[in-house]
Order: sequence, then C-alpha cells, then structure tokens
Amino acid sequence: MWISTQAYIADKTNFVTVVAERDAAKQQLVALTNTLQWLQARVTQLEMERAAMVFQQYGVKIPVPVLETAPEMPGGNGGIDSPLNAVPNFNDVGDEEARRQGIDWNSDGELVYSKVK
Repeated sequence: MWISTQAYIADKTNFVTVVAERDAAKQQLVALTNTLQWLQARVTQLEMERAAMVFQQYGVKIPVPVLETAPEMPGGNGGIDSPLNAVPNFNDVGDEEARRQGIDWNSDGELVYSKVK
C-alpha cells in the first residue's frame, strides 16, 4: 500500500513529536521520583528527631511514622540512582557492621578508621 509523501511526512512529524513528549515525561518522572524519595527520607528523619526531643524533654515516647522509600540498593545509596543524591544516614550501624567497615574506638574513646580489606 502506497501513501502520499505529504502523509508520510505528517506521520513522521507526529511520531517524532510523540517520542519527544514521551522522553520528556520519562525524565520528569525520574526527577519527581527522586524528589519524593528524598522528601520521604527527610520527613522520616525529622519525625524521629522530634520524637527523640519529646522523649528527652518530657519522657514520653511517641510513635514515629516511617514513610517507606524504595528498597535500598546493594550499594547502600538509599535506592537513589546517584550516590551524590543520597540522603546521609546517621543511624547506628551496630558493632558487627562497624567492624566489617573497619570502624573502631581507641582507648581514648576516639573513632579509628582502618582500611577495609
């Protein structure tokens, strides 16, 4: 089946427009997802800090809502594509994980970092 050159050019123009719009929507979705994950992590952190301050000031333990973000990636960057965009994690990793990472305390109570083998 043959079509006219004008119809072909119009279809190709429409196709290129749709592809450009689709790619722009994909980029916007990635940006919004990253922003949402960062906001969820930040709100959770602030709620935990607030609960700790209330407990310290009044001695009352309050429940802390935890907003779930994407599952953590094996690299440990919080499920965010770039480690530069990752939210810092100040939670205690525990003794075993600290030993695995080469973190220890000296006799003066100062942190000692050693190279991980």
